[in-house]
Amino acid sequence: MLIVDQPEYGDHFSLKHFSLLNALLGAFNAAEVGSPGYALSKYLLEHFDDLPRLNVYEVAEECAISRSSIRRFCQAIGFETFTGVKAAAYEWQLHWRYFVDYANEPGFDAYLSAHIIRMLSEIRDAAASRGVHEFVEELHRAREVVCLASDFSSMSVREFQQAMLYGGKLIHVLTEGSGDPAVLDGVTSEDLIVVVSVTGNYAKAAFKQMQTLRALRVVLTTNRSAGLDRLFDRVIYLSQEDLEGHRSVYSKYGVSVFFDLVYSQYTRRYLASEPVRRSLEPGWHPDDGVLD
Repeated sequence: MLIVDQPEYGDHFSLKHFSLLNALLGAFNAAEVGSPGYALSKYLLEHFDDLPRLNVYEVAEECAISRSSIRRFCQAIGFETFTGVKAAAYEWQLHWRYFVDYANEPGFDAYLSAHIIRMLSEIRDAAASRGVHEFVEELHRAREVVCLASDFSSMSVREFQQAMLYGGKLIHVLTEGSGDPAVLDGVTSEDLIVVVSVTGNYAKAAFKQMQTLRALRVVLTTNRSAGLDRLFDRVIYLSQEDLEGHRSVYSKYGVSVFFDLVYSQYTRRYLASEPVRRSLEPGWHPDDGVLD
């Protein structure tokens, strides 16, 4: 059974502040070099494993910034105080297992190849299911579509957003690092919310802010907890195995493969029988331009 209120997904985690690690990386990538935000995010990332033993006075001195600047930084990334940031220090061990244990496999190249082959087969079967065919119809029928994802899955979601634009559907994307949650305020029963949560963790953290929304709620996951069936209107499983909380090939590659198959269905069903939506310029050839 899924327990939404597990300590590691407490009240301070939300759609925009799901992971301290992601929040710090987002601040580090966005900050100007030499700014207080850059110095502090860099220091905290480099000392993440020692976070429980840090105190605000030492951090202020090491980063040459004031304690009030530290407090404002913490609030900007979703925590009221530096103490609140320290309370999320357990993430270091979680992410260590998530990333390092996944790659620390004897004969990883063979392991990776075998699991990718299995993944492709399972996602192909999932995409051929009645539930996914109905999901494609729901994508087409929805007045507005909002995709929610943690920063871990955001690249695949953004690629799908670009592809769907050529299908005549502009999708909102909301991640920890970008997008305004206010987009959810206007959703109605005619709209569709898609939550990408391969391990199930983001779905748990996000649900509190979604439970009152009237839109159709779909989650894409490998978490086979029965609780997800009660929280969402439709659950699309990428794997036959329950991979709750574990990094796998589904986490890194599965979302992209799934959305490719969904987009193929969408294109063949709703675009193939219509005139080309955007006519190519006369004389244009593929060699004239390359999309990276």
